[in-house]
Amino acid sequence: MKKHINIIISGQLKGKRFRSWAIQKAYAFNIKGFIRYQENDLFAEAEGEEEDLKKFVEWCRRGPYGVQVQTVNVEEGEMKNFTAFDKIEKETEK
Repeated sequence: MKKHINIIISGQLKGKRFRSWAIQKAYAFNIKGFIRYQENDLFAEAEGEEEDLKKFVEWCRRGPYGVQVQTVNVEEGEMKNFTAFDKIEKETEK
């Protein structure tokens, strides 16, 4: 069953290409949505099958090499039927 989740990732993330790696992982796990910086954190909306979302969140908890993830908060949300997974520069671009 497809679900929608909102993810807030905190830690030492800037300059580590976390968003680019997240896009690659999202495609690997067949996740649709977006990721963007939100102040000092990253915010993502992700949609996909429950098991795939779990894999994506677990990857977010580790992140790519050199990243120090402190916290990952996940909340369920309403389906938006995204068609791709993109990097967004600003909140107004959604």
